[in-house]
Amino acid sequence: MKRNVLLVCGAGISTSIIARLLKDADLNNEFSFSCCDMNSAPIKVLENDLVILAPHVKFMQPKLEKICKRYGIPLFVIDANDYLNGETKKLMSQCMVALNLEPPTQPCKIVFLYERVGYLTHDFMRSKSFKTIAQNHKWNIEPVSVDDYMHSLEVACILIEPQLSYYTPDYFKNRNYHRECPFLICPIFAYQDATGKTMEKIILANLGLREIT
Repeated sequence: MKRNVLLVCGAGISTSIIARLLKDADLNNEFSFSCCDMNSAPIKVLENDLVILAPHVKFMQPKLEKICKRYGIPLFVIDANDYLNGETKKLMSQCMVALNLEPPTQPCKIVFLYERVGYLTHDFMRSKSFKTIAQNHKWNIEPVSVDDYMHSLEVACILIEPQLSYYTPDYFKNRNYHRECPFLICPIFAYQDATGKTMEKIILANLGLREIT
């Protein structure tokens, strides 16, 4: 069942932007976000499971808290910096805590680097067996040319085609590939295993989840 979340601001305009961002961040589709102005808030709160105040209407907190406490509705005020910067991940976490919910599971992003065309990587990733493995682990796997890759802190693991093994470790160090996440040049036998199990073990070991046996 979806939880109804009300965002309150002066005219209900600025919170509509935050509501759209929160909707995009709601990975498990657990919430329904709506907005209202401060004059409508005392009535609207009764239709919701959680009330969030914009920082510029914090002065309404004592009044709305009296109503919310009477009906067991949690309420919190968004931090001014979080509101300004649109920190939806932090706000989603606050929503989960306020409603005593488990945080949503986010896909683990993994990059496969290939040289030029990347037939080996693309063919392997299209295999039904490896697609199933990736879905079971909630892996978001992206094949990228080594020349086009831009490092991102969201990447949890980088795997490199064996054709790129002639690159020296310093090349990857200089490109800043391994400073925030592990990287590994995959052995050819991992691609030759049609079941995908060998690649699965390599990825899990690279993520520090299980040793290769």
